[in-house]
Amino acid sequence: DVYKRQVLGRADDVIRSEGERIGTLEVESIIGTYPQVAETAVVGTTNSIVAFVVPKQGVNPDDVLRNEIKNYCRNSGYIVDKVIFLKRLPKTKSGKIMRRLLKSILANEDPGDVSTLDDIKIIEELKQSLSQT
Repeated sequence: DVYKRQVLGRADDVIRSEGERIGTLEVESIIGTYPQVAETAVVGTTNSIVAFVVPKQGVNPDDVLRNEIKNYCRNSGYIVDKVIFLKRLPKTKSGKIMRRLLKSILANEDPGDVSTLDDIKIIEELKQSLSQT
């Protein structure tokens, strides 16, 4: 149907996985409906999908939850290669998630300009969370 539209997110947020083009918004929407998830951000690396997940208050971020989220995505047709739990997501002062920052820290690259970041301490928190996975 020519009137059906699927929101993929921004063009630079398209991930190639399993030979298909997947928008980060699609995967975030699936993970965001999981009952124990408060917030999520998804980034792509070279052929893999990495989800950064903030669990709801009182939820234990363990391997059981990690596998449940991966299976939940798989049942929706998306293969998430890695789930990284965070206490909060890096956001700009206006409240937008800084996926660029997540991607650069994941790749161990210089994050570049972080002047719009609402709390600079989040960079060390991210690095610490990544070192524990």
